[in-house]
Amino acid sequence: MGDGRPRMWPSLLLVAVFVAGFVLVSSVVLVRGRLLDAGMYSDALVRTDAYERVYTEVLADPEFAELTEQLLGGLDRGALEPTEARVLATSVLRLSFPPSTLREGTETFIGAVIAYVRGASDRLDADIDVAEVLSHIDESGTSQRWGPTPLSRYSARCLVALSGFCG
Repeated sequence: MGDGRPRMWPSLLLVAVFVAGFVLVSSVVLVRGRLLDAGMYSDALVRTDAYERVYTEVLADPEFAELTEQLLGGLDRGALEPTEARVLATSVLRLSFPPSTLREGTETFIGAVIAYVRGASDRLDADIDVAEVLSHIDESGTSQRWGPTPLSRYSARCLVALSGFCG
């Protein structure tokens, strides 16, 4: 009997090491294969319709009314009421910064964060091209027949004010 017990401890120790190793390898595989996959985050945002909801729920939320007013502060809104100005600003942003552009920028940023976390990049740097956004101002608010409309002038002022917060 005395011989049987000492041999059981190495077996138990071996099983414990095997289980700990299995948990460690499984965790690494999970983190590297799933959590550090940019597609997982992009797919989740698409499934929840996040890019459309920015305009229909987030910017339209009354809780953000004060923040929207601060962001648009100093703009000459003319005879527009604050609520009308927020609605117009949201519409202008949707026209000049459509959900597809928001998605491209978000995916670029997610890719940069993943590269930084994996160690593939020394800096967290996600450059987003806004040239397409600025071209939408002319397309959405300018009429060839009547020239620049008040909407295009207002949209340009909104985007200039908002771009100050982006860099």
